[in-house]
Amino acid sequence: MPAKVPDELKVAEPTPKLMAINPSARRAGTSRATFYLEFLPHIETVLVGRRRLVVVESLDALIDDLRAGRRVIAPRRRASRSEPEHTVR
Repeated sequence: MPAKVPDELKVAEPTPKLMAINPSARRAGTSRATFYLEFLPHIETVLVGRRRLVVVESLDALIDDLRAGRRVIAPRRRASRSEPEHTVR
């Protein structure tokens, strides 16, 4: 049976520099849809192949700014179903 390693000697997992959208939304505490609408326009992302990955440092900076009151994300107004998006003549 292996010896137990004391907590002070354990090495923490390194924080990734890039993260997929779903874990980024969980990290921000939002749904994926809210993350796409409200957070994604304000953070840095990169394409790796066909995948869009979030730069974790950018997400953390946005969250820090929101917590400190240095930045506010205004909710986007969605068109209601009673309002036509366009008129066809």
